[in-house]
Amino acid sequence: AVLGAAYLCRSWGLNYAEAPNVNNPLAIAYAWAACLAIFGGMKRWGDRTGRFAAFMTQHSFGLYICHYLALSAGAYGHVSRLALSFAGLVCCLRWRGVGVYLLSAAAAFGGGLALYAVLRRIPVVRYCVFGIQKEKNHVL
Repeated sequence: AVLGAAYLCRSWGLNYAEAPNVNNPLAIAYAWAACLAIFGGMKRWGDRTGRFAAFMTQHSFGLYICHYLALSAGAYGHVSRLALSFAGLVCCLRWRGVGVYLLSAAAAFGGGLALYAVLRRIPVVRYCVFGIQKEKNHVL
């Protein structure tokens, strides 16, 4: 928390994505501390099993392969049009970017899972893209 507050005070009003602001030692130390805190917190409180965890265990590789195509298509086409209408709800707060990011994230997750569900049923694509071979029946 101390590193976060120090980084915030030092870089308030600056573009966080530019090289002088990103490459300073304070930003790097804060990023390392934040990553360690996230890992420690997830080891303590995030190690749970359930239906969603079991589902994601089975579909995470397909989501990893297919999410970017769905994200790109969504962000280029429909999400940007939907975001304009959604942004009308939050325009008083000037958070139009938040709507675009939320819709893009939904398109990446939902579209990636849908694309994986379709592509894994096509035998040639299933083998060439995902490396999944059809299980052989072992009859003794």
